[in-house]
Amino acid sequence: AYDVLNKDTTDNVDGSNDETAFFRTSDREAPHNAYTSGPGILDAVKKAGYSLEYRGLTEEAHFLFADQSAPNTLSQYGTNAKDAAYVDMTAAYPLTRCYFTYNEDDQLYYRSQYLSGGTDGPHVDGYTGKQLSFSNLLVQRVKQEDIGNGYLAMQCHDVTRDGWFFTRGKGIHVTWSKEGDYGATKYYDDNGDQIRLNTGKTMILIIRDGDNFSYR
Repeated sequence: AYDVLNKDTTDNVDGSNDETAFFRTSDREAPHNAYTSGPGILDAVKKAGYSLEYRGLTEEAHFLFADQSAPNTLSQYGTNAKDAAYVDMTAAYPLTRCYFTYNEDDQLYYRSQYLSGGTDGPHVDGYTGKQLSFSNLLVQRVKQEDIGNGYLAMQCHDVTRDGWFFTRGKGIHVTWSKEGDYGATKYYDDNGDQIRLNTGKTMILIIRDGDNFSYR
């Protein structure tokens, strides 16, 4: 990651080159109270002289989306599409213990997690006050590397790992690939075809090799 940040082609904003782009709040303890804002980032970009024009460094093709008039229900996969009205990530994320419950009325997955005080409850957006919800969930297994001093690097450049895709209350096994620093991560079904997401928000859940999750 540091190699990519140090490339001449990588424009980046952080607390070391423009502290005005970030601010801290008093509602949480440091380091969990650091935030940024759209205007703050734009101001830092202007100060640094970065261009806001697309430079063509990344792949143009990324996610594929199903047409809103013909959503992807995963029915084309038959029995390989498993019922998944509840996706439990607590085994992979023992601190936040997050899980997702599917709502058939609006066809969204709602996120809940461990809350301070020792109870579980809805994961609420601090700005809107609404529970986080998603049209698509992608679980992505990655290789972990110990880089010393208690830090782990999650290897997101790979062509050998797998995961799961959940949408519309169903789930299928997938594989994924990402090559090159600016390459897009793409997800494929077991037929080798790139999956189609449904319109809306997508949460990508990175988990380490050997970590577990469940669905039902």
